[in-house]
Amino acid sequence: EISFNDDTHGYLVETGGLLYNTTDGGETWNLSFPSGTVYSGSISAVPGTNAIVTTGSGETTGFGCSYSLDGLEFIDMIEGSFIGMLDVEFLDASTGYAGSFKSAESTTTDGDIIAERGGMFKFISTLATEDLQAKGFISFPNPVESIYHMGAKETITNVSVVNLLGQEVYASQPSALTHDIDMSNLPHGTYIINITIGDVAGSVKVVK
Repeated sequence: EISFNDDTHGYLVETGGLLYNTTDGGETWNLSFPSGTVYSGSISAVPGTNAIVTTGSGETTGFGCSYSLDGLEFIDMIEGSFIGMLDVEFLDASTGYAGSFKSAESTTTDGDIIAERGGMFKFISTLATEDLQAKGFISFPNPVESIYHMGAKETITNVSVVNLLGQEVYASQPSALTHDIDMSNLPHGTYIINITIGDVAGSVKVVK
């Protein structure tokens, strides 16, 4: 399975989760050693960003879905699940789909239906302002329960979180391509996250 972020940067995943990357349009491939789980059923590099999504639906590929904002650390989207996902594809940073098996209904001994899995998964990520999108910015999940992840193709220099009362409840100067915000201790509600990438500033709205 092969997928490219742009004309030169791409990724290849083999059965068993071996991950390779290229920076010259596929002329040469280098073995990567990322942390976390890389599923080998399908891979999609998110266009215009540094993000990658991998899926699996079997014993050899693994069952689940993981993502990376930098190709170095992969995080399971649905921890502790046994949900298989087939081919995954992203059109842009906010539009992605994955297929799933249409399995038979599970029933109890008295005939009650438990569940019917299968169909399509739709990925929902935060829609950033156009200026941030131009920097390859991507962030999720939204709504968020604990950790809010973000990444970009250029250095993220400043991040702040403001509640609807205008109070700043978080601030950081990460100076990195990726950054995580721990929102687990914040009250439930709507927040505005302000991000600066180089000479561009923008914001996203996040619900907890």
